[in-house]
Amino acid sequence: MLRAQALLALGRYEQAESTLAELAQRVAALPDPMANGQTEVDLALNAVRAERVGINAQALSELAERVGVLAQQLAGQRGLSHPTYANALLDAAALNARVPDLALARQQSARAMAIGLANRATLLQARAAAQLSVLDDGNQAVFLGKQAVNALQLARENITGLPVEQQHSFVQLKQVAYQQLVDRLLDRRRIGEAESVLAMVEENEFHDLVRGADTSADGRQDARIARLGFDGVDQSAQQQFTARTHALEQAAQALAKAREQQAQGSAGSAAELATAQADMLRVLDEATAAWSAPSAAASPIPATSPTASSSTASAAVPDVVPLTTVTRAALPVGRLQLTYLVSERRLRIVVQHDNVARVVTLEVNEAALAREIATLRRLAQDPGKDPRPQAQRLYNQLLAPVAQELAQARSLNLSLNGVLRYLPFAMLHDGRHWLVERLPLQVAGGADSNDVPTAINAPTRTHSVALFGQSQATDDLPALPYVARELQAVSATERAGHIPSQTFLDASFTAATLEQALQRDSMVHIASHFVLRSGRDDGSYLLLGNGQRLSLAELAQPRFRFTGLDLLTLSACETAVPAGVDATGRELASLAWLARERGARNVLASLWRVSDRSTATLMTDFYQALGRGVSKPEALRQAQLRQIASATATGAGRARGLKPIDVPASAIMPAGTHSHPFYWAGFTMLGN
Repeated sequence: MLRAQALLALGRYEQAESTLAELAQRVAALPDPMANGQTEVDLALNAVRAERVGINAQALSELAERVGVLAQQLAGQRGLSHPTYANALLDAAALNARVPDLALARQQSARAMAIGLANRATLLQARAAAQLSVLDDGNQAVFLGKQAVNALQLARENITGLPVEQQHSFVQLKQVAYQQLVDRLLDRRRIGEAESVLAMVEENEFHDLVRGADTSADGRQDARIARLGFDGVDQSAQQQFTARTHALEQAAQALAKAREQQAQGSAGSAAELATAQADMLRVLDEATAAWSAPSAAASPIPATSPTASSSTASAAVPDVVPLTTVTRAALPVGRLQLTYLVSERRLRIVVQHDNVARVVTLEVNEAALAREIATLRRLAQDPGKDPRPQAQRLYNQLLAPVAQELAQARSLNLSLNGVLRYLPFAMLHDGRHWLVERLPLQVAGGADSNDVPTAINAPTRTHSVALFGQSQATDDLPALPYVARELQAVSATERAGHIPSQTFLDASFTAATLEQALQRDSMVHIASHFVLRSGRDDGSYLLLGNGQRLSLAELAQPRFRFTGLDLLTLSACETAVPAGVDATGRELASLAWLARERGARNVLASLWRVSDRSTATLMTDFYQALGRGVSKPEALRQAQLRQIASATATGAGRARGLKPIDVPASAIMPAGTHSHPFYWAGFTMLGN
């Protein structure tokens, strides 16, 4: 079974089906197949068969019926209130929802949730509530989605010690449940509550990243104890839910006590057990009836499109809502906030400016979007290719729907999730200009980081700069001759502004000196190699000047404190790129995102392997612009504009990553070399 679960986690359905079929044959040949898990194996086998490509409705209906029979067998073996029976019911419900037999699917899901609550089985509760939320188009959809998320939050406390396959299943359920709830909330223009869920996701990812390290040093509360509240339209439903939960738990406790007394041979125990079983069945039936009935229809929801105006929106669920109904305060005049939420089949853009907000919904295939972004990234990293046509395609897809607000904006804040974290928005092209030529932009570091609380509350430090650099060749990493010049230029710029600076080049750049600077200085600049190894936070590392490697996992530990740091500049390769996913399916954060979540107010980082020479120039221009008193996003914009206007023809040079960039001489643009996005678009500012 474990091998089959591992194959399923990897998406190898045919191999998993073959493995389970062989196991089913072996179990059937045993003297007592039922006692040896035949029903469980058959359930797993049917679940895999349901994932066959091109399965028809008749075959799906037969599988649903077969799984329902197997569920009843488990009820007969283990009892009508046993969690194993409830999980089998959910398997059957998922199939019936596809048939579709929605009434039966709701009934099975409701029964499973009642059993989960009676047994205080949090993962079972979460799965059942999430499934019921999908099946409900009425007012209960959001309420059930919140119940699923809160149950998952509770389950997170006990998930760490489970096998990888079960952790993978948990991560998948969590991703679906959270995204599903966000979609439900945005459908109803409950933007503030959607932002709360997104913030919860970010906090969860941060806690997962530090792997249980003591986050209290950064003033953080363990994200696992956060819960969603039930106010307004959800309050009445929550009161009824709490009452039913209490009745289910009491009935389960009475049944457990009756069984214990019967096992001890107490007088009258048989009658007491029969009474307790009848009470349990009655309470389960009542809860099932209540939760399986379709809820009242929700208020009409307008079909929001890029061209839809607020005049076509429903009065109950307006297309444009005041920001007083969301968690943000009114934005400064001229600032545009775009929150992008990518799901498998849909893209939502929460558009916020001045004191209003609206939601744009687009039919976008996530896999296709990922391919488009990958194409742009390949073109952007080859100075011999013209990326503008592809940049224009993505502009039309992601920014044209908000063209009206964009035309009036003077600055742009972006909150991103999923594949969009890999996209260099600065180089999106409207057919005449790169986006960065129009206005400064900044990324929040994840879907609605909004701001890092510890960064807000930390005391302001006295202006000072610590400059770290690694310039020598090490193992398979080349020398970076322009690092020393970069540090000298930045130091000179800071001295001209009467800002104290210290330089730690090569041997003096150690873990200890970096640790001290992060706690002491207002700005820390690191120019070195960063090596990104996908799928492992202990495999990606920052190369120190003394040749040692400092992994992402080590940087997540409490000794490296970013709280109160005004600016962290990561002048290295791929420091803003997520580190892939681990064996459980959890996305691993980038070095820049880690620093932001640990309290750094602003982080300048890179989306690909950047050139040693052009990076030194860009950084010099960036700090000179800062010295003129402009904001950090505007300083980065001015530095990028200087690169765009540059007419210096130079080779790509060496990269601040795993190996040198090998660009054929014939592919180098003969003039205006630094105007190619390779030299400037890879850098992005994370902050608020």
